[in-house]
Amino acid sequence: ATGPYRLMATTRADPGVSQAVRGQVLSPPLVIWCTPSLATVPVGNVIAIHSSFSTNETPGIDVSVTWSSSGGSLSSRSDGVVYFSASTRGVYTVQAQSNSYPSVIAVAQVTVQ
Repeated sequence: ATGPYRLMATTRADPGVSQAVRGQVLSPPLVIWCTPSLATVPVGNVIAIHSSFSTNETPGIDVSVTWSSSGGSLSSRSDGVVYFSASTRGVYTVQAQSNSYPSVIAVAQVTVQ
């Protein structure tokens, strides 16, 4: 979690010596999301899903993502993917995961009817 923390630093040479240090844990400097985040499509249909991002880092940060789905198939586009619906009705997820910060993930939920 983001926030200031009080840390204790101890030396290996003399474990009895420690000192409080100040530290700051920061969230990843990148946020991504999928559009649409919720969708309903008939069996056998397709829908385009786009990824967008916001960053507080300097220009040049790698904002590329790796796409995956829990069912159906994906075809890459320059601004996202085309989701080809699963052949079975159900609720599936399409996920965009940051290549620079793997903990940053955006998910779209697709209901196939």
